[in-house]
Amino acid sequence: MVGLGRYLDIHGYQNRVDIIMSHLEMVVGLCKKYGLKPQMWSDMFFRLLTCGGYGAKNSEDAQKLVERFRSEIKIPEGLELVYWDYYSTDEKHFENIIEQHKALTSD
Repeated sequence: MVGLGRYLDIHGYQNRVDIIMSHLEMVVGLCKKYGLKPQMWSDMFFRLLTCGGYGAKNSEDAQKLVERFRSEIKIPEGLELVYWDYYSTDEKHFENIIEQHKALTSD
């Protein structure tokens, strides 16, 4: 829900990807300044680009999602993404999600 709620009331509509990326640049800069290595739950990006979903279910949708990642999101250098999933038990699901993560970052 980045950029919605109170933020929207104060600032009006802003591109939600731009809001996250601007915030991340600031946080990553602060972490570097103090010798810390930032981590972020990766679902923030997935949910932002898929209207609340977490990854694509089939290869056609996955390719579209990967293209959106590459065109809209640049993970700041030094930011480590963390994938969590307490619900899935299907190995194929994890393989698909990992491949989609690789489109975002190698870290």
